[in-house]
Amino acid sequence: MIENGIKKGPEITVSDSRGKIEKRRRVVREGLFDWPSENPSLIGVRCKKCKEVFFPKRFICPICFQEGTLENIPLSHKGNLYTFCILERGPMGFDPPYAVGYIDLPEGVRIYSILTEADMKKLEIGMEMELVIESIRKTSDGEEIIGYKFKPVL
Repeated sequence: MIENGIKKGPEITVSDSRGKIEKRRRVVREGLFDWPSENPSLIGVRCKKCKEVFFPKRFICPICFQEGTLENIPLSHKGNLYTFCILERGPMGFDPPYAVGYIDLPEGVRIYSILTEADMKKLEIGMEMELVIESIRKTSDGEEIIGYKFKPVL
């Protein structure tokens, strides 16, 4: 589905045993991660020619500029926090304070992500982080937007 020029993920409705719809959910952008899944992962691409890994997916390798050389790969679930920032204000649908940061994955990719933890005392540069798939915000009509976040590994 395309809305305002942006390709949106499929809408999922969750209903109770009587068929009453409890909540509507939609992924933030199709193709970023595999969900629903028992063990979800971000979906990156690796160039068969130069072996570089990228996220989000691309259609042409930005290193060797070759078409048809990129293959989808699941990315690691864990990485290390490179840097972060606590935001005291945010756009509509986000509840501040919240944190964003960059996570270095073993494949050599640095991922920009919302973090599940917004307490500065509980975040440390270099700490191990783990992927989670959950609600990142709600729309004005109550629809949950599902995306990826990283949480500290305890």
